[in-house]
Amino acid sequence: MNSQTYKGVTLLDTIIVVSIIAVFAVLAFPSFTSNDTYQLDLAKNEVVAAFRFARGEALRTGDTYGVDIDRTTKQITIYKADLAAIPVGQEFIAYHPINKNLYNYNLNTDFNLLNVRIANTTDLFLFTDSVRRKSLLFDGNGTPIWFDSSTGSTFQLSSAAVELTKGAHVQVVSVQPYNGRVTTQ
Repeated sequence: MNSQTYKGVTLLDTIIVVSIIAVFAVLAFPSFTSNDTYQLDLAKNEVVAAFRFARGEALRTGDTYGVDIDRTTKQITIYKADLAAIPVGQEFIAYHPINKNLYNYNLNTDFNLLNVRIANTTDLFLFTDSVRRKSLLFDGNGTPIWFDSSTGSTFQLSSAAVELTKGAHVQVVSVQPYNGRVTTQ
């Protein structure tokens, strides 16, 4: 019998090399394909759309519409304001212009946005009466205000910033005090 030496790669060698490459690929994958900025952009777009829709409905109908953002539950609600109620209440929740459901959007229920946080430590809207609130109203002219139905007083918006975070990334959605313009940074 002729003893020949066969040189080559065994199946075991191939499996080991492929396994090592797979481990390095899995470790490197998150650094190459971060979804943080994508998810943060989705959340930012939802907040911007909510402000713009509420303002648009106020301008379209001449009625007062509100945006309520609960920073702890991440719930965004658009509603027609009941200015006769003390305190101002919701006459009805508006319908979303695209999916036709009630505009009662929760960032926690959107699988793509589960880990996006509203990082504000206080209520989001500051008015000229120096009170922070979780709701913002747009009057029939599209001006961001707060109405105190117990006194009949109207207060202008001083500042409004919704700070969204995901990982090390931050997006801020702001509403301008006098004209209701929505900006992001």
